[in-house]
Amino acid sequence: MPPDGRMPLEILIALSNLALAAGLVLNAQRKHSLPQAIPFWCYLLLQAASSLASALQGPGQPSKANALALTAEYLAVISPIALLAATLIFVRAQRRGWLLMIPLVALAAAALALNARISGPRGGVAEGVLRPAASALACFGALALSIVIAWRTRIGSHSPLHRNRLRYWIAALLLVALGALMMLALRQQVVLVLAGGGVTLIGSGLAVITWSFYYLPDIRVALRRGLSYGVLTLVTFIIYLAGIRLAQLAFPAASGQGPLIGAVLVASVLAVGYAPLRNGVQTLTRRLLKSETADYAASLKDYSEHITHVLELEPLANIAVETLRKTLGASSGALFLVEDDADGRLTLKAIDGSTMAANESLTCPPTSPIAQQWRSGSGALRQYDVDVLPAFRGVSAAERATLARWKMEILLPIRTMGQLVGVLAVGSKRSRDPYFDGDMAYLATLADETGVALQNARLFSDLRDASQQTENLNRTLAQANEQLKELDKLKSAFIGVITHELRSPFAALDFSMQLIQKYGLDNLLPEQREQLEQLSEGLKRAQTMINNLITFASLLSKQGQMCMVPVDLKQIARETVTTLEPMARKKEVTLKLDLPAVIPTVAGDRDRLSEAVYHLVHNAIKFNRQGGSVNLACRCTPEQVTVTVSDTGVGIAPEKLNEVWKDFTQVADPLRRGVEGLGLGLPLVQYVVKAHNGDVWARSEPGEGSMFGFTLPLPRPAK
Repeated sequence: MPPDGRMPLEILIALSNLALAAGLVLNAQRKHSLPQAIPFWCYLLLQAASSLASALQGPGQPSKANALALTAEYLAVISPIALLAATLIFVRAQRRGWLLMIPLVALAAAALALNARISGPRGGVAEGVLRPAASALACFGALALSIVIAWRTRIGSHSPLHRNRLRYWIAALLLVALGALMMLALRQQVVLVLAGGGVTLIGSGLAVITWSFYYLPDIRVALRRGLSYGVLTLVTFIIYLAGIRLAQLAFPAASGQGPLIGAVLVASVLAVGYAPLRNGVQTLTRRLLKSETADYAASLKDYSEHITHVLELEPLANIAVETLRKTLGASSGALFLVEDDADGRLTLKAIDGSTMAANESLTCPPTSPIAQQWRSGSGALRQYDVDVLPAFRGVSAAERATLARWKMEILLPIRTMGQLVGVLAVGSKRSRDPYFDGDMAYLATLADETGVALQNARLFSDLRDASQQTENLNRTLAQANEQLKELDKLKSAFIGVITHELRSPFAALDFSMQLIQKYGLDNLLPEQREQLEQLSEGLKRAQTMINNLITFASLLSKQGQMCMVPVDLKQIARETVTTLEPMARKKEVTLKLDLPAVIPTVAGDRDRLSEAVYHLVHNAIKFNRQGGSVNLACRCTPEQVTVTVSDTGVGIAPEKLNEVWKDFTQVADPLRRGVEGLGLGLPLVQYVVKAHNGDVWARSEPGEGSMFGFTLPLPRPAK
């Protein structure tokens, strides 16, 4: 054992550092943060090895003692570099922060090189000046950088919990630096060296506590309470002395009993007035330190009264944020709507009226710890928790960046009937104090009060948006209807003008054709006569199309007013069959007529109804197969008359039946459109029947023929 008696104390310091290292490893394993704790763990081991090497120096062995002393010294030099690495991890320094370790490692390497006598002989300048200088620069440079980095991080942090934890870390670094200074600068004083080792050990223990525990007592609050109790004690002591002095002056005759009488009087006064005195001192202390407390009950009552009749999201957000600022002194606040989609993503959208822009949003994927915590029904989420706790390491970089930009201290979920509907966000206090338990209880109650109002405002907003959309759609629909009406008028006018203009030249062509057929056939060859007949047939088809267009245009523009008279449908049917019989014979189609003995007359326009029946029979013949048949039938009931035209043609696909009633539409082969016509026959039938308050219908199967018909109401007998 060395003669100075240092060995037991050095070994005790070494064992204490080993115990701290073991406690750090166990805590890091429990919190799944062992890789982050490795530099700090190395620092504790280096401190333990340094103390052990210093303790093992034996008397009578100068070379060995010198080697152990140098080993202890260099371990003490290297350990602050490991502590600097631990500090960089603790403050989550960027990559460029780690570059600061390069010159310190170089200095430590230079000290080791000088120790190996590379730069000069033993006892020279290298060992006498350069080596201690390099060691001191490496050691205190690492400690100074650690303190500066932690201090700058504390200044730049907006979170009181971050700042408080950094205060503990800075205090631990200062103790380690003080201990190192005592051991290196005062190495000849054994007591001071041992005291330096003890101070370093205390700093290391405080650092382990800071590293291991995320929530530490607030230093500012502790100092504030200590000052309050100190002032209270001082005032009480002054009152006590004053009471005794007054008792001595008031009872001079009671020699020797003055202090006792004074003590009794002071005790009586303090028993009655201690509580008001304590409250007064605490109130005065809070005012001096600008730490006022709020009346939570009055604030909640006022808030509840204000939001009772609020049905808009923006005013609700304004009231909530203003309440947070007024009651808690919050620097900022926001109210968010939460949308939970089918994929499990949670999306927060800021409501206009908060202290942040309305387009701010945060999307949390289903695997996000933030989304999982809120879905589990947990309470408030602190930004400090996201930054520090291992449970939130799975938070994505995008989520962290958004939360860091918002600078909100607390995010409180708002639930209604167990459903997450919103989030109330609170920034840090302007006083830079943390949110205490009373503040958190107040915020939880405030979030509960906001839930119902937020849900009502959200429903009202959705209803208003739906109403606005409906109004916009109605406006758009009205505009579209007006445009359609204008287009319909233009179409009718265009068809009317074109058809009337075409009728005159076609009439002239027909007259010329008749003259040729009457006087010029004798001089024509048989082939020319055949071509002349084909030309005559084409001219007749063109005239039919023009007439259909004129009729269609007059119906659309309502220029052809209906001339309502009693109409005999049996006569119309016979005339139609007689007119179309040549066309049927030419196509070898059998034309049948199926009429009852009596058909009541209907009120209608005879010409229009004749056209309707004509078009139905004409289409049945035109689209029939050679050798087929067409049947025109009428049926009567007391309420209506039904006219049907059935054929044995190719039929129509069911999905195209509704298209046959559209203007200018044909369901036949489009390549035959110019031959078959304009596709106005059935639309004309529909227009005529609808004008007579009737209905049209069609039934068909491909390959089995078709049946078209219409019904007309019969006039009711007079009562």
